[in-house]
Amino acid sequence: MTQPFPLDIYAGPTAFKRLQERGWDSNLFDLLLGASGGPKWLVLCQLDMALNETLLEKRSRPLTALGSSIGCWRHAYLAQPDAAAAMQAFLDPYIHQTYDKKPTTAEISQVTRDMLSDLLGQQGKQAIMEEYKLKTRIVTARAPAIVNPKHPVRVGRHMLAAAMGNALSRGRLQKHFQRVVFHSGDTPIEALPLTGFDTHWVPLIEDAIAPAIHASSSIPAVLVGESAIHGAPQGHYWDGGIIDYHFDLRDYHGDGLVLYPHFTNQITPGWFDKMRKARKLDPRSIDKLVLVAPSQRYISKLPHSKIPDRSDFRRFDQPMRQRYWKTVAERGEMLADAWLRVANDPNPVRYVERSL
Repeated sequence: MTQPFPLDIYAGPTAFKRLQERGWDSNLFDLLLGASGGPKWLVLCQLDMALNETLLEKRSRPLTALGSSIGCWRHAYLAQPDAAAAMQAFLDPYIHQTYDKKPTTAEISQVTRDMLSDLLGQQGKQAIMEEYKLKTRIVTARAPAIVNPKHPVRVGRHMLAAAMGNALSRGRLQKHFQRVVFHSGDTPIEALPLTGFDTHWVPLIEDAIAPAIHASSSIPAVLVGESAIHGAPQGHYWDGGIIDYHFDLRDYHGDGLVLYPHFTNQITPGWFDKMRKARKLDPRSIDKLVLVAPSQRYISKLPHSKIPDRSDFRRFDQPMRQRYWKTVAERGEMLADAWLRVANDPNPVRYVERSL
């Protein structure tokens, strides 16, 4: 009996037409997106390797990679000459991270920084600076300097005020956070999907790469965030997903297509928008978007019928969580194999859902 195809692939109108005409030409794409989502990345790690093999390594020029939170970590391994080795160096310590029952934000941050060191290894920073395969764009959310871990009450109040403002209008969130993007190379001129939030661009130096990535994944009250990052305005830097959880792709006006390996078939612009269905976007409505995600049927067959998330630290004891996460990462080979079928099929849109 034929197994259901484990990937959902969605394309906007222009994206679908170009795929029909040119197939999976790696140079069709101008932008690679990486969403926030913490442990959700585990379901995508093997798919990332297949995309690297069939698209990223075949390009004639570096691809712009825009990421927030864990999306930046994925781009950091994809940016390296041996992406598979870099991913594996990160995967094992990520799965086996362990904490006391009630770890402090400082303890979690130290483990996170150690994992980041494993990921970047000896070549990662240089590959990012030299734009070996990717032009790196790391999204962070800047708050006033007083909104830092030394003042947890202020952090809590700031987040509450941000949530209340965002409930009324996403535009009100920019009263509480500024988008600061750290970038390799020259000042970006790409048509990135970034509007509002008084976006500020900061060129990276090697010593700022790890702090910028750590800041972009620093959920308030979970990690400590970062301050005094080289070249960045004064303030405290938190998780980029607060502003750009999945990104508001309606603002993209570039010529090339957007490639989005994602863990869901919905797009939620900001972290505070998760509970607001009206703000979720159908990927088929984004003209030049190609979104690749595990199907709901595939997810339903995983252990616990879901992909990993941060609640797993509370739901499972550590050995059970580690076995679960390891299984999800290993089963990701099914997604990688499915992608190779897509990339090698004589009909490039056989598995692609187009706009209605």
